Amino acid sequence: TTPTSRHPQAPNTVDLDSLRAVANQVPDPRDPRGVRYRLADIIMIALWAVACGQRSIQAIYDWANAHTELLAERDLKCPSMETIRRVLALIDGDTFDALFGSWALQATRSSTSGVIAVAIDGKEVRGAKTNGCDRVHLLGAATHTGAVIGQVSVDAKTNEIPCLEGLLDQIGDIDGVVVTLDALHTQVASAALIADRGAWWVFQLKGNQPTVLDQVKHLPWEEASVHRQPDLHHGLLTHRHHRILRFPDGEICFPGARQAIKLRRTRIRIDGTKTWEEVFIITNHPTATAQQLARWIRGHWRIESIHWLRDNHWSEDASLIRTRNLPRIMATIRNTIISFLHLRGITDIARNLRINAAKPQATANLIGL
Repeated sequence: TTPTSRHPQAPNTVDLDSLRAVANQVPDPRDPRGVRYRLADIIMIALWAVACGQRSIQAIYDWANAHTELLAERDLKCPSMETIRRVLALIDGDTFDALFGSWALQATRSSTSGVIAVAIDGKEVRGAKTNGCDRVHLLGAATHTGAVIGQVSVDAKTNEIPCLEGLLDQIGDIDGVVVTLDALHTQVASAALIADRGAWWVFQLKGNQPTVLDQVKHLPWEEASVHRQPDLHHGLLTHRHHRILRFPDGEICFPGARQAIKLRRTRIRIDGTKTWEEVFIITNHPTATAQQLARWIRGHWRIESIHWLRDNHWSEDASLIRTRNLPRIMATIRNTIISFLHLRGITDIARNLRINAAKPQATANLIGL
């Protein structure tokens, strides 16, 4: 069997010219008297600069100030650094995420004929803090093709679990969508929230559901069908063996569960070292094939790769931004650029940022400026 690609490919052709239209929809929180710079212009300058690899408010200002002629060609003026900081910090985070998340979901739907799979996971922006000196924690949702479609803030006094409902409300229509989550969210209430919206859930089982995990471990796995999936990446050969069992609702004590997956990963390194692990997964999808389940299980890593991109290419964890909503707004701007590039079929983000930095005019044309 031929090893599969590590990177699911996003469609190469999609109409993304509506990015400026989305920026125009963001409500301006400022008193209109004395406003010198349009909010949409500031947002687009920030998106343009971040698409060229800029990492901070200071860097966005320095970049814009160095390209005033390019900005003028597009009827844009360079605000002061304090204006950029103050205006972006005033934007309502929920509205901002909802607008750009809806844009990413619509773009994905317009270019996808099959089932859309969405991964949900949390991320802490380690360096940033709120005015109350609490760390900024965000719960996000991204398609398995790499478009971020939603993000909510997790209050310091709670955790990700009760924020799931708010995230699903922000995303809106998820009828027919497959939602993958890690073991933290393997909760009956979470499953009900997803199923009530007409979506399918795929949960990993760990120690937080000991009874369900024990029941799944003792299912008749010797009777299960087996799907094998080899993968060669960076000199690491991984064999994945998926055993799939279907059963009626009520077979295990997790309402709605209709299939269980026993995944055994065996990794062989260049030096011959071999390691393995077993993972158990449940889903309410009654008819998904072994190939589909294997793809959804593996596709969940995409949201982790988005977090990695934000940290490694834009130094998000090193950011010390603490002004109002600014840490969240900057995270959404980075998410939007990542979504945009993935929707264009671009997977080498680092190389693309270097190209964008060298050709800012072409980048402006790319994002619809």
